[in-house]
Amino acid sequence: MKKPEFLKKGDKVGIVAASSTVNFSSLEIGINIIKEWGLEVVLTPTLGTSFFNFSAEDSIRKTELHSLISNPEIKAIIFARGGYGITRIIDEIDFSVLIQNPKWLVGFSDLTALLAHTNNIGLMSVHGPMVKTMQFDQTSNQYLYDILFGTKSSYTYKLESHKNNKLGQGSGLAIGGNLCMLNHTLGTPSEPDFNKAILFLEDTGEAVYAIDRFMLQLKRAKKLENLQGIVIGDFSDIKNPEDKFGQTIEEIVNYHCQEYSFPILCNFNFGHKEVNFPILIGSLTTLLVNDKGGQIEQVI
Repeated sequence: MKKPEFLKKGDKVGIVAASSTVNFSSLEIGINIIKEWGLEVVLTPTLGTSFFNFSAEDSIRKTELHSLISNPEIKAIIFARGGYGITRIIDEIDFSVLIQNPKWLVGFSDLTALLAHTNNIGLMSVHGPMVKTMQFDQTSNQYLYDILFGTKSSYTYKLESHKNNKLGQGSGLAIGGNLCMLNHTLGTPSEPDFNKAILFLEDTGEAVYAIDRFMLQLKRAKKLENLQGIVIGDFSDIKNPEDKFGQTIEEIVNYHCQEYSFPILCNFNFGHKEVNFPILIGSLTTLLVNDKGGQIEQVI
């Protein structure tokens, strides 16, 4: 797995809205934070523009993203926001330039598909704060800084015990992100390698039965049976009450994984809430869950 070079002060970082439209004013705090890191920000023209729900037509969004990917002076791309739209252009992007000149890609939500896609070509990326969400939590931003600048050789998250944790230990490459988007990658060139992986899951705005459907789809597609572990993040803004379905999100995940021996860690702060700890997709990750709590360790 290729790891892009760590950033250093003075490097150029591209910001692009490759999916939904975004109000430019909502990006200003994040842009200033990136500048305070000593980086030069390169803004794309469609930040603040719109074409229906998208930031621009497919062809324009594709051209903008590809221009950042192919520019050797751009050392990282931090996406402005997610929303919807990356899968409409992903098959038209020439990713071969990334193999020759790896650079950091940072995003989450709709960008889950892009992170999975680039992981398939052997490139690490970061599931973490985007420019719009950097205004919310300084700790999440600091973790992102540590990853991008390589201030540590590894980092560790420690969590308290949870009643739906499943005890055990596993080690593998990190994959995952938005559960809905992961389902949409199945059978496509963007489908990640689930074999012996640590799977991170989060989602937002879904009904509880839809979460059950997504987990069932992963199981029926035989994507769960060879995992080394699952980490359950935030499932925010759930549309229907859990008590009407009969199971919580954590219980749903455990139900569909009950026949497997890998550990399950609940209540990790990543996803669509304000605290969104970054995950290094493609990193060797160790998951330990015992009766005292859980620990996630990733090699940077």
